[in-house]
Amino acid sequence: MAQKNLLFGCFLAFFTVIGSLTAGGDVEMTPAQSGNSLFCDAPAPTDFQVTDRGQNFLTLGWTPAFPGALHTLLVFEMDTIGGWIQIFTHNAVPGNTYTIFNLPPGAYRAQIHTNCASGEASIYYGETFAKIVELTAVAHFPVNPTVMPSCDAIDYPEHEWVGFRVTEIETGRMNLFEYKYAIQKAIINRVFTPTRPIVAADDEGLFPIGSDVVTITGSEFSIFDFKTTPEIPVGVIEIFDASYPVIGICKKSGASWNANYLFEVLSAESTIPPGPPPPQTNGSATNANAFNLAIAERGGLEVTVSSDKTGETLKVGIYTTDGRCVQLVSLVSDNRTINISMDQLAPGFYFATVVSAEQSKTIKFIKHL
Repeated sequence: MAQKNLLFGCFLAFFTVIGSLTAGGDVEMTPAQSGNSLFCDAPAPTDFQVTDRGQNFLTLGWTPAFPGALHTLLVFEMDTIGGWIQIFTHNAVPGNTYTIFNLPPGAYRAQIHTNCASGEASIYYGETFAKIVELTAVAHFPVNPTVMPSCDAIDYPEHEWVGFRVTEIETGRMNLFEYKYAIQKAIINRVFTPTRPIVAADDEGLFPIGSDVVTITGSEFSIFDFKTTPEIPVGVIEIFDASYPVIGICKKSGASWNANYLFEVLSAESTIPPGPPPPQTNGSATNANAFNLAIAERGGLEVTVSSDKTGETLKVGIYTTDGRCVQLVSLVSDNRTINISMDQLAPGFYFATVVSAEQSKTIKFIKHL
């Protein structure tokens, strides 16, 4: 059960006004606004964006071009091949906000035009986009990921794995999140679960466990750390992929970010595929085929893997705290101890992870001098 485009030099938020051609400063009434022109060229509203969202609604906000302006609002839904179908028109919207209800999960584009005195919509408009985000708990693990410039343009098809990492600076605890592109949605897959309490969630803290999927309307989501009760809010992440194949992953502009946590965008050229999510009982993980993992330093690194299911293929990986794989071994479970050389490892903290077809277990250890 669940618990709770692309010009990046120009983007300050995912829902960005891209159609407005007006300049800043005071706006005066023009002949177009008063209806004395052959066509309506009133300036577009500014700051057009999604201000709130829910499972079936979007609230849009903007700054009118002049006091008392009426607006024409158009909403389009993306079809399964990436085209846009107009689903909503309102020709006389007053004020600076409007909520659209009864929207099924999907990707949407909205346009806002200022109306002239004749009631005609201006040729200029503001535009904003909203996709959905699906959060899951099944992800590929990146091997030797590279840190990318935060909020930079990434050529998504050029990499085997794209995502990000959130790390608690003081302890080194971290989690990795895989980004997957889909036409109508963005998918964020959490790599470590359930042993890592840093999660991607909706704004109420709802996050996926096992095979659950948490769906969020709008391409932003929250990061929480559940190491304590109540959970610790970390910050908000935005996904920019309206100019796919170029995408971006950013901390939300204007939103607070917990200074105790580090956000890094990553790419990798090889991965370890995920296994099925662990079985769930009453919201808690159970070990149908339990195994234990123990670490000891005796010359090398002794990793003891004991399992109650023999003949099962296991992968044992040693990772740095920034997610870099320094050793990967495959073995067949038979309650064995394996020895991994630590000569190439600098002293410090590491993670050892054992992965089976059904579950994973991770422990933290220290290599001494």
